[in-house]
Amino acid sequence: VRQGIKSRNDKVLQEDYLRTVNFADLTPSVEFIKGGSILPTASSMKIPFRSVNYQEVEVQVTQIFSNNILQFLQENSLDGNMEIYRVGKVIATKRIVLGDSLSRELKNPKIYQLDVGQLIGNDKNAIYRVTIRGVDVDDDEYMWIPPQQRINILMSNLGITAKSDYQNSVAVYVSNLLTTSPESGADVEIYDFTNQCVGRGKTD
Repeated sequence: VRQGIKSRNDKVLQEDYLRTVNFADLTPSVEFIKGGSILPTASSMKIPFRSVNYQEVEVQVTQIFSNNILQFLQENSLDGNMEIYRVGKVIATKRIVLGDSLSRELKNPKIYQLDVGQLIGNDKNAIYRVTIRGVDVDDDEYMWIPPQQRINILMSNLGITAKSDYQNSVAVYVSNLLTTSPESGADVEIYDFTNQCVGRGKTD
């Protein structure tokens, strides 16, 4: 700070003030930038994540089988995490090197792209739970995965909005996620909590 600077009390600094300040490294962290996603099948299968102070990350993919989705939704919303082991299993684990251990770039928050198309299975009707964690070369024990480090992916070109009234009438709207236009001719089925079909219809 140069001499001559006035304080808020109008005192004048008589000489230059020079001090060395050391900034500690940011706490290592890794997280997905957005929550659960419906990925259109014609779009890129890349999901962005942010990392700082990790040289490597480990990605694990769990497939929730398509014939178990109704059971999964009994306990969860689409981005839920309860009792995954009952409805799916781990199908892929991969470590990804983000950079050299001496690189200064690793010490600053940076966005990377995870290509999940290389990791998921062939069942396009399944839900895939993707988790990511930073790999500490000094401590490689598995720890609890916080919400920002997991994401559920459902591949579909269709988005659905359902509205019910007090008379138990349900209106379902289906739109194309690629064009945002209404989707006509889509078959719709409604299931109750016991996995029983209680209604069928077709969009017009």
